[in-house]
Amino acid sequence: MGDNNRPVAVVVDGYSSGNHLPAAFAALGVDAVHIRSTPELLTAWRQPEPTAYQGNLMFTSLEESASRLAAFSPLCVVAGQEPGVMLADRLSERLGLATNGTALSAARRDKYEMIEALRRAGVRCARQLESGDAGTLVAWAEATGYPVVVKPLASAASDGVAICRTREEVRAAVEGILRTPSIFDDRNHQVLVRSSRTVAPAPPPRTPLPNWRPSPTARGSPARNDHDTAAFAAESIRRWRLGLPTLTRPVFAARA
Repeated sequence: MGDNNRPVAVVVDGYSSGNHLPAAFAALGVDAVHIRSTPELLTAWRQPEPTAYQGNLMFTSLEESASRLAAFSPLCVVAGQEPGVMLADRLSERLGLATNGTALSAARRDKYEMIEALRRAGVRCARQLESGDAGTLVAWAEATGYPVVVKPLASAASDGVAICRTREEVRAAVEGILRTPSIFDDRNHQVLVRSSRTVAPAPPPRTPLPNWRPSPTARGSPARNDHDTAAFAAESIRRWRLGLPTLTRPVFAARA
């Protein structure tokens, strides 16, 4: 409990717009406690205001931090900004509070995983490929068709996002992201390229077609192949009409 035995909410990384959370909780009669996920403050954002909180902690370990927060008997743990999403999941789960859980935490930060979670749920999504190799991403963009969107995996505020219409633009955008830290001061090891059009969800991968090769550093949707797509669609419709098991699509990085 907070001062005057008021209930407490925990805010993880209350940067930028997260600064509005203490007042929002106060209007509900709830005090707020802040916990920072990193040893150093993130300098690219408006800093959390320490006086707005009943307590200010820094994450050390899951067990120790959860124990310190448990002393406040918190009602909930929420993320104040994107860097705090995964820690908020871990702490809320550890404290036995209402939680998103940790099983899909990556899908709340990693932009590749976000789209794949939608695809698994049957939602139409963009084709995409993640890789740390500019050549692989350029080849995929060429095979998929322009324009494509290039972006970091886990940044924010349109940081590094580019709409590219040529192979040269894709290469420049990818190489720029790889050599520049994200807005959260994290190094970008991988880059995401997405198609500008959505496609029906792809079922699990199957045996590769002869003219495709997997990339050891890439994960993503197959680049478009109109002949293969038409044949696949026709066979899928035939099987659906006959009540046969559906086909699955290959998942590859780029055309050899």
